[in-house]
Amino acid sequence: MDNKFIVLIIILALVLIGACSTMSKPRAMPDTVISEDIGTKKCAFKDDPGIRSLLKQEINFSEENVSNRIIQVLEDFEFDDIIIKGALVYFTHNNGKSDNIYRFDLATNKVARLIVNVEKEEEKKIQSVYNPSIYGSYLVFNDISGSPGPFKSEVKSKIIICNLETGKKHTLDHTEEGQFEPWIWDNKIVWKEGSDFSHSLVFYDMKKKEKKDLGLLSEKISRPKLYKDFIVFESFEAESPSVSYYNLLFDAEFAMPSYAFNIKQEHPSIYGDKAVFADNREGNWDIYLYDFEIEQLERITNNTADQKNPMIYQDLIVWEDYRNDNSDIYVYYLKNETKVRISNTTFDEWSPAIFGGLIAWKGGDREINKHDLYIYPIPKLSYYQEAMNITNSTI
Repeated sequence: MDNKFIVLIIILALVLIGACSTMSKPRAMPDTVISEDIGTKKCAFKDDPGIRSLLKQEINFSEENVSNRIIQVLEDFEFDDIIIKGALVYFTHNNGKSDNIYRFDLATNKVARLIVNVEKEEEKKIQSVYNPSIYGSYLVFNDISGSPGPFKSEVKSKIIICNLETGKKHTLDHTEEGQFEPWIWDNKIVWKEGSDFSHSLVFYDMKKKEKKDLGLLSEKISRPKLYKDFIVFESFEAESPSVSYYNLLFDAEFAMPSYAFNIKQEHPSIYGDKAVFADNREGNWDIYLYDFEIEQLERITNNTADQKNPMIYQDLIVWEDYRNDNSDIYVYYLKNETKVRISNTTFDEWSPAIFGGLIAWKGGDREINKHDLYIYPIPKLSYYQEAMNITNSTI
């Protein structure tokens, strides 16, 4: 065989190998991916007396007044996306025309609405902001502003970064297919991009001003969450959800241990080197914890009823629990391996959120859109042990 022909074959093989090796790696994207909106286009929270009039009660938020008791903040109110930061509780509310982000200050008992200025009058008519995530002074969220075409889907969602200290607003370069469900930790943001048929996961480093498509394509990606170098998220294939995580240090995706093909996993949450999620491998939904440091999976609940929608903060895990016919809110102390039921009503309570010393959740009738908002200051475990004489039990 001719030597030149052999050399040509070797070169072609090396090119193919190089191409294949880069297919699964994150794709670097243009450096100019964030723009600062100038002029009057800013964002800030402003008091909303109309929403304040719907507060259930005047709240004087002090340890003496609220210690160890549940506070009902809103009654028969349509809201979603609960986030807690210190004494501030964020949520979204649809006023019948569009979605808006609100902030309730427990210290002042005031409700404020996020105002995001836009230049065009027609954009104001359909502007919706939702899916908030906050870290430090930065609030990120989805924004839909613009004139709709013949189809609703023609109005694409973009991601806004708002500096609450300066009021400056930044817009990530948006795609034709739309950006959704942003999550911020430190100076890093993760979100999903795509259409109704497929999604990809995208990561942005605000400090380095680098954006990467992580190269993950799925029929559907949902609920991405980020902490340090790990991203947890739901991915769907054939309408079956599973939880995976992405290691930013190794630029690699990993699936949570499942041990079977028909297992469903959902609602991931991450804090530190641990993630929690709901899993139905035992025939009902239970809460599982995965430790990234030791690469070990632990089953947190083993009750025959469903436990779903977990969230983790430090050494505490909260979830909604169905063992008492209706759903209640439970908290689990990891260090003591002890669970406590913190709500006890005849109606449903669900969608818990936890941060700092507070837990918040929805309550009421799931069949209607209007619900109650409850906030609970978390006591030390010793309070429950002394007041309720609880012991470690089957959870």
